[in-house]
Amino acid sequence: MKKIIFTLMGLCTLIACSDDALVEAEQHGNEMNSPPTFNPQDPGGNSPLTPGGNYLSPWDIWFRNEPLLLGGTPLTPAYTFTNGGGSHSSPYIVYAYAYVGLAYYDGTNDGQYHDSREAFFNPPGLIADLTIPGLYPNLWQNGQEVGNFIRVELPIKLDGSYLIGSECAITSFTDHLPIDSGSIDTGGFPVGAVNPLGQFFDLANYSVATLDEQLLLQEYGKVFYYEVIIVDAWSNTLFQDFLHPEIKTLGDPDFDWQPVEDLTGTTHLEGDFPPLGNAKLYFYENQATPITLWDPYNPNDPNGICDSREVVLGVSGYHYFEFVSPSPAGFSTVSLDFSQGDTFWRGSSLWLRVEP
Repeated sequence: MKKIIFTLMGLCTLIACSDDALVEAEQHGNEMNSPPTFNPQDPGGNSPLTPGGNYLSPWDIWFRNEPLLLGGTPLTPAYTFTNGGGSHSSPYIVYAYAYVGLAYYDGTNDGQYHDSREAFFNPPGLIADLTIPGLYPNLWQNGQEVGNFIRVELPIKLDGSYLIGSECAITSFTDHLPIDSGSIDTGGFPVGAVNPLGQFFDLANYSVATLDEQLLLQEYGKVFYYEVIIVDAWSNTLFQDFLHPEIKTLGDPDFDWQPVEDLTGTTHLEGDFPPLGNAKLYFYENQATPITLWDPYNPNDPNGICDSREVVLGVSGYHYFEFVSPSPAGFSTVSLDFSQGDTFWRGSSLWLRVEP
């Protein structure tokens, strides 16, 4: 894990985290640990309002934009940002550049992108032919159906000024990935209480995504990781790193992570992650029972089953970093994990936190 620190005057220094720092990061994560999302007997966990040290993911193809039983309102994954550790102010200016891609995989790397839920209820469930020339040039690369990411060139920005610059929750009740101003929905709350600046992941104006790619990501996309740049407003020092959520259940035989493979089944495919070059791709498929069954009124139901089909990168150790600012703020932390609401994983959000 590496972090880059430099000043606006042009001084650049590359600093690798020590083993001690990595141990501290893991201890920090364990203190916040909550039940994992992908547990065949308890897919959602049951720890409301608990920051997730584990992978409490809201992405599940079976519940994609489905009406939530608690109120009947469609619910899509949320993205939360905090700059200041709850103090409603911060000495830092935070820029988060999102890397987005297709959130789900149908299990066959042939360029024919299917919705597995639709394929179950209304076959064949074909959503897009990624191989059509010119329509999906960024999402269909290297003969891969998933694992190709687009950097959103307009960052999410929090300048640390009072509430408006210290908190943001990007939510939508219409689009799986909020990519334009029209998709932002506050669900009955004042705009200023959730997303005061109306921020979203702008693929239309600041990225190379085609219109077809924008529409597909709007319905089936997610943020995989962030490039985070932090400016200390007092000293103009910059701190920079990539953040990816930790997935501790990868490799655990009790969980149904499957490798994303080529059509021959002989090559484990990879996706781009700049600090490492590439990382192996996995998706969650319950091959014994291909469906997610979960009751938000009874999250401890032993009959709960998870078959989310979510795609992830096999990245470890990039969910947390520390830095020491020359300003009075001093030692600070940056983390990427999940927060949960009263509907557990159905209402969890990917949460980027900067804490002076």
